[in-house]
Amino acid sequence: MSFVKRACPRSLVAAVVALPLLIVASCGVENSSGLSQGAESALEEWKTQPQSERFTQAEIDSVYSTATKVVGGKTFPESKAPLKFIYNATNAPEKFKSEYGVFNAGAEIKGYMNLGFVTSRGFQNRLIWNFERLSTWKNIKDVSGKTIFSDSYTTTESGSKIDDWSDGEASPNGETHFGTLALQTNTPIGSVNVPSSIVIYNRNGEIQVDVTNVKDVRAPIVGTVIKSGGLKIHLKMFPHVKGWLVYGASAVKLEKFEDAMKPEDLSRYIDSLFTWIKDNTVLSL
Repeated sequence: MSFVKRACPRSLVAAVVALPLLIVASCGVENSSGLSQGAESALEEWKTQPQSERFTQAEIDSVYSTATKVVGGKTFPESKAPLKFIYNATNAPEKFKSEYGVFNAGAEIKGYMNLGFVTSRGFQNRLIWNFERLSTWKNIKDVSGKTIFSDSYTTTESGSKIDDWSDGEASPNGETHFGTLALQTNTPIGSVNVPSSIVIYNRNGEIQVDVTNVKDVRAPIVGTVIKSGGLKIHLKMFPHVKGWLVYGASAVKLEKFEDAMKPEDLSRYIDSLFTWIKDNTVLSL
């Protein structure tokens, strides 16, 4: 069951991106587009792990930064490269296995987004807007300059392409967007379309984003490569001093071509997401 709503009125709209299908409700009236615009989902997958369970003090000390850099004559806060951890089904920590179940490849990153300012409502809006505008995800690139998604766009729940909708706001109980992400696999399979849900939460500046495939991912000739729910990306931003501690995790269960996505690929995906949201959220001092 789902209801479609117009976006609820907001007093502040941002000026400036990624789980399961959720029952949508509140502030809603049905419209003909089939889109859950501004929909606030019933709480289903907010991860309760606090910052202390995601970061050790040594890890925080390793990624925390107050540095600055000058670009184009302007001074910007500078962030360090995040820590990266890559796993297969045998070497993953038990905590990761219990959270993600059966998978072929998994990865975590732990970083710090240095804003130079406290994470005010304006910065929260700016960060959330990145995740809401799915058509801009095609601009995400890794350190070598390769794109992660050859295409990306917002869809209705049934998969029809529509314009992005965004206001920089997300409910404590989650706001659901649907889209298609054309994921580059770096294998003979090439690019595969991943019908996805993107659920965004904001709880007093602690922001969570979850991306999962909501339909089977299929490749020509070979058939189903990833079953529905087999690819998961989780991001959690914890307010910390003048920025956010950023925890990212990803796991994939492949039905065929088990080497089509390696742990290094997943690390590259979420590392690229970290860099992209940082570059599109941080402002000059």
